Amino acid sequence: MHIAVLSDTHMTSPNTRLRTVFENQLSRMDAVLHCGDFTGESVYSYLNCHSGFFAVRGNMDQGTWAADLPFKLVVRLGDWKIGLVHGFGLGDWRDLAGGVFEPGLDLICFGHTHQRLWQEMPGQTSILNPGSFSLPRHDQAGYAVLRQDKGKPAAPHWEQLSD
Repeated sequence: MHIAVLSDTHMTSPNTRLRTVFENQLSRMDAVLHCGDFTGESVYSYLNCHSGFFAVRGNMDQGTWAADLPFKLVVRLGDWKIGLVHGFGLGDWRDLAGGVFEPGLDLICFGHTHQRLWQEMPGQTSILNPGSFSLPRHDQAGYAVLRQDKGKPAAPHWEQLSD
């Protein structure tokens, strides 16, 4: 199973880059997870056409379309139990595994910081921030891809987007 994790697209509508990445890569994934801050309803609607799409609301997501999105979500994909949250209001990403979600998750994905992070904690929940699809801080724009074999999540492959 291949799982793409995106966050912080910050677009009012799907641009050429998003459409190209979706058609060539994301559409072939078994699941696409988005950690919030679409900022545009049409971006959410476009990605939501993927049959394995799951998303949470970010602090920049406004309007009736966003009101229906949860602030946090737990999904089961294959052998993994994954928590999704945008992450605004967190004092530190370490707060994610301690109190935002129930124990027993394999992975927590979050956004908001626009900075990539992979924290693998043996015997505990791993933490992933895919960075930003369009407005990265200290990294290149992109997203993360996880490959699910047997066992716990391993470090993602970072898909970097060219300018």
